[in-house]
Amino acid sequence: MRNDIEDNNQNLDDLSMGFAFDMANNGVFDDLRELITQDKGKISVDAEEQLLRIGNYIKIKTGAIFRMEDFVEWFSGRRKLKQQGKNLPRIEDDDLIEYAKIYIAMLDDKISMASDQQKEVITGFNWLGNENQLQKLFNKLVEDEFIKIMEFDDFKFIFSDQKIQDVECQIVWLKVTLNKQTNKKSISDLINVLESSKYITYKGSIVKILSYCFKSENSELKFTHANLVKKDNYSEFRMDFEKMIEAL
Repeated sequence: MRNDIEDNNQNLDDLSMGFAFDMANNGVFDDLRELITQDKGKISVDAEEQLLRIGNYIKIKTGAIFRMEDFVEWFSGRRKLKQQGKNLPRIEDDDLIEYAKIYIAMLDDKISMASDQQKEVITGFNWLGNENQLQKLFNKLVEDEFIKIMEFDDFKFIFSDQKIQDVECQIVWLKVTLNKQTNKKSISDLINVLESSKYITYKGSIVKILSYCFKSENSELKFTHANLVKKDNYSEFRMDFEKMIEAL
């Protein structure tokens, strides 16, 4: 029976349901399963040979390091109906390269999905006062040269409980330390005073919020917990900020 199936180049899809019961009783399905298993075994041997030949080239050129078993399943599934048994197709270089591209694209999709799922959503500061008070704060920070002039709407966005990834225009901080580096502690001090005075709230990592919302004139700022103010270890501008906030 197995030889008859192979010689006639038949396939499961060619078998009608009308006599499926008779074939099952005669063991035809078992023979077909065995033939498919044998076919995959032959494809596997061929795949191993071809991968030994150009596998390193594919790895270097595409970065793909796929499992032979996965390739065998893919190659077996794309065969035409009569490409089985004695008529199995040979694996060509183009087949391996095509699968490498598919494999890389599949990995990229999985990585992208995993990244989207793990991406942390953090919002910026939430202003609790009224808009007039926020405008006064903005004007005073510009006037006293703490921040560079910018559109008020961009400043307001940072205090509107929006996603920090959506911040398009960061606040440029002008105060520097003795070694001419941006005075990150003074930024943290301003936020600390605003929070203590109940003008703002925020959720999530404060160092990430500060890193997204503030920058220097020449570069991005990367905050760490070492840049945050602590009790009795404030910046030299602490009193200025306290007076500024009291006047709002």
